[in-house]
Amino acid sequence: MWFETHLHTRIGSEDGSITEEELASWVAASGAGGVCLTDHDYVWPKREIARLEARLGCVVIQGVEVSTDLGHVLAFGLEEYRPGIHRIEVLRREIDRVGGVMVLAHPFRHHLSAHYRYGGTPPGLPPWERVLEWPVFRYVDALEACNGSGVDAEEAAVRRVAAELGLPVTGGSDAHRADRLGLCVTRVLGEVRSQRAFCEAVRAGACEALDRRGGGGCPGSG
Repeated sequence: MWFETHLHTRIGSEDGSITEEELASWVAASGAGGVCLTDHDYVWPKREIARLEARLGCVVIQGVEVSTDLGHVLAFGLEEYRPGIHRIEVLRREIDRVGGVMVLAHPFRHHLSAHYRYGGTPPGLPPWERVLEWPVFRYVDALEACNGSGVDAEEAAVRRVAAELGLPVTGGSDAHRADRLGLCVTRVLGEVRSQRAFCEAVRAGACEALDRRGGGGCPGSG
């Protein structure tokens, strides 16, 4: 089964426009097995997650994209936004406390993508041995390899880091509009019917990142 693991809603993100109605329509049409709500520094209340699960008919994961001192991290499993989690060591402690999982979002965006340099030339990566020593890699459980706004060079570099450091990879669209949903997704091995099971699967590496921007579908549904 597969999940959309990176999206921003009108309710939780100032730069997001996805409504509940749009999300429900997309899930019904796409066959997604689950969605992760990852608004910027906002955690949807647990009661709202339960209500949305009933409406969408799929697994809904409590997530949040945290702007940490070492970059943007997708944190799954938190039931509320906790003070101090913008510091990555605090976020790590809170995630361990709840049995969640941390995924580094778009790790090399500002190094390799011209789009986020306002049309300028991206600076590129430092020597590879220095990249592997980035402190953030010691804190996260997985890396986002496929991002809906990413470029090929980013994905290749992320996959290389993940392989060399033994980290799992995920895919997420980073959708801020409904028409961007499902561009990149995470396929989870086996049936995952709860938030805890999702976190355990990602942590164990029982997942793979899929880039669907070339028109490829996701094998299986539900």
